[in-house]
Amino acid sequence: MKLKEYRVREFRSIWDSGPIEVDDQTTCFVGKNEAGKTSILDALYRTNPIRKGDAVFDLTYDYPKREVEDYRFAVENNERDEAAVVECTYELAKADLLAVEDVFGPNVLKGKSFKRTTYYGKANSRYSLSCDSTAARKHLASNPALADDLRATLGGAADWAAFATALNEAEATDAVNALRKLVANVQEEGLSYYIFNSLIWPRAPKFLYFDEYYQMEGQANLNALITREDNENLLDSDYPLIGLINLARLDHRKLVVTNNTTELKNKLEGAGNHLTQRIVKYWSQNRHIQMRFDVRDARAEDPEGMRQGVNVWGEVSDDTKDRFEAAFKHLNRLLK
Repeated sequence: MKLKEYRVREFRSIWDSGPIEVDDQTTCFVGKNEAGKTSILDALYRTNPIRKGDAVFDLTYDYPKREVEDYRFAVENNERDEAAVVECTYELAKADLLAVEDVFGPNVLKGKSFKRTTYYGKANSRYSLSCDSTAARKHLASNPALADDLRATLGGAADWAAFATALNEAEATDAVNALRKLVANVQEEGLSYYIFNSLIWPRAPKFLYFDEYYQMEGQANLNALITREDNENLLDSDYPLIGLINLARLDHRKLVVTNNTTELKNKLEGAGNHLTQRIVKYWSQNRHIQMRFDVRDARAEDPEGMRQGVNVWGEVSDDTKDRFEAAFKHLNRLLK
């Protein structure tokens, strides 16, 4: 999923940025001091921040100060709509489309993009996603695990209420029970709501805004990291580490419960190789570096704070140095 365009309005020094296109490589802002570059980036960050607590637009502090009371009065008296602070347009990737198709079929979405608009308040947003309920019901009705007569009845259902009634009257097989649960969720909030919030938005990219670099430690205790994450009390050094772990396609929560050594070793080797490829793609100065991960049970003499539970260690090595040392050792053996 990619952010293709966004627009910021009525936020700090920005009255209306106009549509800002985001290309597939790099988008840069160039302008004078106090022109609003930081405000534009800060506004975008808050629409889906890596820190959940930052997903808020505060009317008192963020609305253009000279106009804020007029704005409050106009909204309270229904003289104008709420300010659409940030409107984002996203384009779904193939993997995103497949995630929806696997549940509701290939014809349920009426387009490959959607809009999400964020307003003043905490986590206050609305989305625009067009779905075809008839196509979704026909796909669900075609499930080969269902009895033939039930498939026919479901295929002719005019709406979700009729679809649910047919399911409730059918024999409670595993397939029927699973479908009942899914349809109940759809009925509760609507098809587009379920698809957006359960299948699409969890896949949306998280934004990280910074005006200085976080210092990442080379190791961490995973149990302590998970506790801080659950309590929403992450350290500054945790954010780049979690980002690095996610970029390597690892799940730090699963790492602490992995019981198969071979599986763990393969995951870590694969993660290191994947991350190395991502790094050298953008850092061409040294194409011989290698990223490695190691996950081990804590030991009594490990660094403080890492003596219980499971630890993760990350390191960057230079492959040319490793090869030189290996060749030098081999040469020494030949000379003896």
